[in-house]
Amino acid sequence: IIYLSSLSSKFISDESLSYQISKSGLNTLSSYIAVNNCKNIRTCTILLGMIVQDRNIKRYESEDNHIYRKKCEKYQPNNIVGTTNDVVNCILSIMFYMPDYFNGQEIILDGAASKVDHFKLASKFIWLLNIVQRMCFY
Repeated sequence: IIYLSSLSSKFISDESLSYQISKSGLNTLSSYIAVNNCKNIRTCTILLGMIVQDRNIKRYESEDNHIYRKKCEKYQPNNIVGTTNDVVNCILSIMFYMPDYFNGQEIILDGAASKVDHFKLASKFIWLLNIVQRMCFY
């Protein structure tokens, strides 16, 4: 069983309380099943970071969305966001290449964004805020 959860299940974010509780619940359910379940079922949870779903790509890439898009790209260490294809490839890798011993794990799929020092991340946003402020005054 592969569960799709969210990285925000590990910290307090701007997501709703019900969203964070449900995603945290999936993480716990996966761990519980891995420890207490039948011998033939393996579980893992993919904790998703910034993923742009296929149905939202057109809106994400629209000119009207350039400030949000820039913010998302600056949040990522490599300046790109994840796509549905990244999620599918992660799932396929788990299904076909992970050993039988792999069970109850949480895989973070966020382009290394969760590895960035928060102070460094804040500095990136201050730089972006300065650019946006300059754009507004011209």
